[in-house]
Amino acid sequence: MMRRVPRTCVLALVIAGGACATAGVRQPPRAAARPKLIVQLVMDQMRADYVPRYGAQWTKGLHRLLTEGAHFTEARYPYAGTVTCAGHASVGTGTVPSIHGMALNEWWDREQRLRIPCPNDPLVTPIGFTKHVEARYSGRRMMAETFAARLDASQPAAAGRVVSLSLKPRSAIGLAGRTGDAVVWFDSRGSFATSSAYLNPSWLDAWLKAHPIEPMVSAAWTRARPAASYIGTDDEPGARPPVGWTRTFPHTLSDAGRADAEFYDRWQRSPYSDAYLADMAMAAIDALGLGRGEGIDYLGVSFSALDLVGHKFGPASHEVQDVLIRADEAIGRLLAHLDGAVGAGNYVVALTADHGVGDVPEERGGGRLPRGAVTAIVEDVLDKAWGAATHVEAEIYTDVYLSEPSRARLASDPAARGAVRKAIAALPAVLQVMTADDMKGARASSNPMIAGVLLSYVPDRSGDLVILLREHFTSSTDAVSHGTYYDYDRRVPVILFGSPFKAGTYESPASPLDIAATWSRLTGVALDRPHGRSLDAAVK
Repeated sequence: MMRRVPRTCVLALVIAGGACATAGVRQPPRAAARPKLIVQLVMDQMRADYVPRYGAQWTKGLHRLLTEGAHFTEARYPYAGTVTCAGHASVGTGTVPSIHGMALNEWWDREQRLRIPCPNDPLVTPIGFTKHVEARYSGRRMMAETFAARLDASQPAAAGRVVSLSLKPRSAIGLAGRTGDAVVWFDSRGSFATSSAYLNPSWLDAWLKAHPIEPMVSAAWTRARPAASYIGTDDEPGARPPVGWTRTFPHTLSDAGRADAEFYDRWQRSPYSDAYLADMAMAAIDALGLGRGEGIDYLGVSFSALDLVGHKFGPASHEVQDVLIRADEAIGRLLAHLDGAVGAGNYVVALTADHGVGDVPEERGGGRLPRGAVTAIVEDVLDKAWGAATHVEAEIYTDVYLSEPSRARLASDPAARGAVRKAIAALPAVLQVMTADDMKGARASSNPMIAGVLLSYVPDRSGDLVILLREHFTSSTDAVSHGTYYDYDRRVPVILFGSPFKAGTYESPASPLDIAATWSRLTGVALDRPHGRSLDAAVK
């Protein structure tokens, strides 16, 4: 557990550290109305245009946030690598991947010569609540502290609680950071889990046993409303549904009628998983007394179903619309529970997304970068230049990792670099190829996309070659994907809700990174190297 600083030092925290300020040192601005509970909601893969496109279908929680909250319609991530791990860590820390380090969902570890998930931590002990789990995760690889961790450290022991829940470990951990009272995710073996990096929430074990998901093996995902109330067709031609499902409703959760890997995968890809997380969040509020203690508590909930469904069915599908309709209902129940358990004036909520998503490329005149195409080109060009060898060790997303000998040699061979760059750039999907040398001058670039690539670049974790795709192109085999600098991937909703905020629509530029800065403004807890700014226009 991180060192805690007495609450009397909260307003004296400085950006670079956690010690009490001495007399005469400039203090941060006086905090606005301090909430008892901060609630951070993330809708995985919710791009900004879903609000005007589908908002009329929402009548509960999302509707309440939009109509009673401060909605920033022009919020964008400043960086290019718009993926889940980067997004959640950016929301959690208020800074960019080049600083917090979580550049990709997974990267190539050059020392171990293997792919590792961004929250991977072999030093911790995995903890499964209803089943044995083996995956080991924590926030150890995060290079910047989250707001939640700093809030926790600013208060006496047990005065404030940190809870973060999601299906994805990289999502729950990105919001919480390295410490927490309940940092929980879903394991592919069919159990919710945590690790020894965090406190073991004993209350959760009993709750999970009392609320098993296995009885849903006989269930099917059907629309919440009549088909005619959805926009477009149920049979999207660009959809690429997971094995066992078709492009149209209904979608059974198990063909075999048993709780096996197929069932757990389909359950996660249904809106039922979002509803379950909302119920778990309400259980955490009650079990830990969130918002009713001496300090300020933090609750993060990242809903993953929209991303898992969106990748397969696309943003125009009835499936995406139904996930949003049911998320609207789940968030409505959560807000009502907060009103009753904490009190409407005692909590604040922010809702955003970790990234957006593109349309089906073929429907927008785009296309796909075939898997392995870049590796084949690099191997061919360097074989001809230097002789046969294994030059590429991994191709992850649009990052290419070279073997150490080829990496060193390419750095000193401008002719080979030029040949590699030219050959890759000839692919229809490729806009530009950047090398490690290119990154050195990128900060001064007048091209915002290049500057955005730099904000996503972590030398020890990013590729030796970074491929920039053309608009409406993807390297994924799913129906749709994300991870670029284009507006459909960067632009997401940002909504602030609660008594400190002035309701309304705000069209000024904003970013999800501004949320942590706003929490800092409300609490007086300084951030670790912030990139965002407090959204003061919405603060009363």
